[in-house]
Amino acid sequence: MRTARLLQNRMELSYFCPALSKAVKTMKKGEKVILTVKPQYGFGEKGKPAAGGEGAVPPNATLQITLELISWKTVSEITDDKKVIKKVLTDGEGYERPNEGAVVKCKYID
Repeated sequence: MRTARLLQNRMELSYFCPALSKAVKTMKKGEKVILTVKPQYGFGEKGKPAAGGEGAVPPNATLQITLELISWKTVSEITDDKKVIKKVLTDGEGYERPNEGAVVKCKYID
């Protein structure tokens, strides 16, 4: 059995298997689940080779995954070509947003 904890944007869901991105969408914050994943939603006929200290997954393996949803951050597309995206790191206060032409003061962090 493998245990996966989703820590604030520290991993890519597809690294595990396609089923995780579907399962996470049905979960609530703090929820813990055990997923049984058939091969067609896991790593299929090819399996997954060992990499980076992780063991291999054999071909046609049914996976059992313990998953806890700790937190998430929303990512929004700013442009239609996906060349500019925005990920909220800290929620703002209130509902006000700058209007077109407003003078804005920003702090560049990283």
